[in-house]
Amino acid sequence: MWFVGLIVGAFLGAIGGFGGAVVGAIVGVIVGMQLSGKPKTAAADARIAALEVMVRKLTERVYTLEGGSVAAPVETPARGAQAVLSVAPPVPDVPVPVVVAAKSPPPALSQPMGRKPAAPPKPKAPSALWDFFFGGNTLVRVGIMVLFIGVSFLLKYASDRGFVPIELRLAGVAAGGIALLVVGWRLRAKHAGREGYALMLQGGGVGILYLTVFAALRLYQLVPPTLAFFLLAGMAFFAALLAIVQDSKALAITGAAGGFLAPILASTGGGSHVALFSFYAVLNAGILFIAWFKAWRELNLVGFAFTALIGLAWGMDRYRPEMFATTEPFLILFFLMYVAIAVLFALRQSPKLTHYVDGTIVFGVPLVAFGMQAAMMKGTEFGAAISALAVAALYLILATLLHAKKRDSLRLLVESFLALGIGFATLAVPLALDARWTSAVWAVEGAAIVWVGVRQNRLLARAFGMFL
Repeated sequence: MWFVGLIVGAFLGAIGGFGGAVVGAIVGVIVGMQLSGKPKTAAADARIAALEVMVRKLTERVYTLEGGSVAAPVETPARGAQAVLSVAPPVPDVPVPVVVAAKSPPPALSQPMGRKPAAPPKPKAPSALWDFFFGGNTLVRVGIMVLFIGVSFLLKYASDRGFVPIELRLAGVAAGGIALLVVGWRLRAKHAGREGYALMLQGGGVGILYLTVFAALRLYQLVPPTLAFFLLAGMAFFAALLAIVQDSKALAITGAAGGFLAPILASTGGGSHVALFSFYAVLNAGILFIAWFKAWRELNLVGFAFTALIGLAWGMDRYRPEMFATTEPFLILFFLMYVAIAVLFALRQSPKLTHYVDGTIVFGVPLVAFGMQAAMMKGTEFGAAISALAVAALYLILATLLHAKKRDSLRLLVESFLALGIGFATLAVPLALDARWTSAVWAVEGAAIVWVGVRQNRLLARAFGMFL
């Protein structure tokens, strides 16, 4: 549901331009996640309440039957010195009057004999996004976001007015970001119970440092691109290391979101797309680094959503055919990064869950990336067909390598990659050949898939083969 909200919000917000598309996408994600979270929680609560009523009724009925039994319990010898109670069966064909003795009400379910009352289960948050913003220290989290946005507009205002030298202004902002990092780290180390507060301060500090370096590079040209790249790479690595050491998903998401928003907030409408995509490549490399150690699905989705939306908005507004040579490498790089993230996520999840795959990343990445690739290949003969074959080969190779690991937990990922490989190979045929060759190849492929489906007794494979 959140992904649908993201797409709808981006297209609706695109009426107001690039900034409107990004804001609309963020609002759409929030609305989508709330809509998908609350019904599930309400349904779970209803099921739990119904089960509690059923258990209580069954307990009362069993207690009633035991109190009105026709035979008294008889002690029978058991193993060792222990004894168990058994109910003697009634004598057949002899009417026995049923005597219902007065009895006290059944004991409460919440207070079993010999045990302390069980604590009621803690209600779950409606969604991960709701818990991130309102799960604790809400004022601090909102305040950090407001502070980050305010600093970005302060940089623009100070630049327009020219109050003090820009070098001094940027140095002051960077010092403020470092101060937030230091204070957050000290609070975490010295004050137990304030981890959430400390982590949000650290995330705000990382975001401000991202914004400062990017402004110094793109707005004021105060640092050379090489130095800025290494500074940004160092900050991405540092933020990832902080998140891994403290096992903080919130810190990782805050730092990544601040980094992705920095170019948008500091943008003046110009600048080089190479610098923009290089910056996002560094951020995605940080997310890939975290994925090597942690299976944080929300962080992967944040990186993918920002990269896809900003890439789509930039491509629709500013891409020109002469930019192909400087844009294609970044598209391939982002695609390979998120394919690797999907594999790492499945590997990290496999010890905990069986057949678990992040479908949004596994299927969303090739669809978005190939859509962009096909748009860039307009006017190039066989360009889209060659791209589809390359993607098909990649997924088939990955499926083969993962299948060789002989791990049942990776079976679903292997089947997903195999389906993607066959799908893109099938798509390459009409992109390269005419209708006769397409019908012939699809007929042969359909027959082969039907044969495999019959051998493996899989209804879906047989249906897809017949469809072809």
